[in-house]
Amino acid sequence: LGNGWQTQYCHLRDGSISVVRGDQVKAGDALGLVGQSGQAEFPHLHLSLRHEDTVVDPFDPDMQDACATNATQTLWSDPVKYSPSGWLDAGFSATVPRFETVLAGAPLPPPHETGPALVMWGYGFGLRTGDTIGFEITGPNGISIATTSEVDASKARFFRYVGKKAPPGGWPKGRYDGQITLARDGAVIARRTLTARID
Repeated sequence: LGNGWQTQYCHLRDGSISVVRGDQVKAGDALGLVGQSGQAEFPHLHLSLRHEDTVVDPFDPDMQDACATNATQTLWSDPVKYSPSGWLDAGFSATVPRFETVLAGAPLPPPHETGPALVMWGYGFGLRTGDTIGFEITGPNGISIATTSEVDASKARFFRYVGKKAPPGGWPKGRYDGQITLARDGAVIARRTLTARID
């Protein structure tokens, strides 16, 4: 960047880097795609910003606000919302998925009429002790599955699911709606809604 500034982009998708050493780039140029290269545990971009070899938080360049949640000035040209917690992915499945399968992005068996179960899962980050996770599924013929649980330990990433075994005669055909929420101090801070059809 010049003038003592450096940026570092880690864990880009293998083979996606579109620049080489010595290239001149400008704001908005694509450098690569978010990935899971190196020893990353899930797809993300690890961005480091340094000035004169000192790490700088782009959300809080004066390093005055804890976790940069209340910073009054940033280095972003356009404001970027800081999200300390949230959902990375969610879905429906006919079986309880393994966390490793979700992380790999492998296909999961979709809900179907003769499926053994109806499962809704969520994968997120930034879980804190005392947070609550809520699941709600509604479907045809009055099907309703809902649960809320309080978190007993903070986690950098987490995986939760809720489900029900198939009723006698299988799952009714139609639309199934799901919602997962992450709440902190009584307020929902992250929500995902999803839909599945059984035809």
